[in-house]
Amino acid sequence: MEDQRLLYFWLSAADASPFKINPLIKETGGIYNFYEFFRKGDLKVKEVLGSSYSKMLNALNFERLKRQLKRYENDGLGILTPEDKEYPPSFLELNDAPFVIYYKGRLELLSSKCFTIVGTRSPSLYGKKMTKIFAQELSSSGFTIVSGLATGIDSFAHRFTLDIGGDTIAILGNGHNEIYPA
Repeated sequence: MEDQRLLYFWLSAADASPFKINPLIKETGGIYNFYEFFRKGDLKVKEVLGSSYSKMLNALNFERLKRQLKRYENDGLGILTPEDKEYPPSFLELNDAPFVIYYKGRLELLSSKCFTIVGTRSPSLYGKKMTKIFAQELSSSGFTIVSGLATGIDSFAHRFTLDIGGDTIAILGNGHNEIYPA
């Protein structure tokens, strides 16, 4: 039997729908049981997954998945799955909780007090000024600033936080292999 983390990684690598699969994982009694139902071609599982069933079946190559995980590890990229104690508990309450969170950096920031700043890619001078005030004041008060890496307010929030030595978390909307902006 493959380990639970590898099974979650398989779901992520197959680009499976958490919205469809998380209820099946709960209903079957866990990731191992879901995997067994999937592997045996359970009719209900096939029905719920529809056309994605064959894509998931094609991605079910544990040796290839292990090699991919090793490449990520060599690149300094870590993964968290719902089986890991560091996985954010609030995510577990989501119907579409991600199977895998890819991370690089200080994992402990996930459990810090966070404040999210997001906004337009074409901010006015006033927007930029307010982003600086919010990011730096909140960071100085002990908050970790969370944003995307998109051009505009998102990137300003990170930059202004880092300017004063604050902590920041970047959420990549395109995934770890398509960083935008470069």
